[in-house]
Amino acid sequence: MLNEINISAAQFRKLVTLYSIRSTIIVVPAAITADAHQDAWIAALFGVASGIGLVLLLPH
Repeated sequence: MLNEINISAAQFRKLVTLYSIRSTIIVVPAAITADAHQDAWIAALFGVASGIGLVLLLPH
């Protein structure tokens, strides 16, 4: 039989927060720089800043 594993609300919140941070730091800048070509460094800085801003908007 499979054992049921329950996680607390705090553990779930930490899991969602870490996933969101990973997404905004890795995925958003990569998507923005794909279209930027020569100005990729500017787009990467903008992507990281906007991603961190989105993370700060999440409720704690």
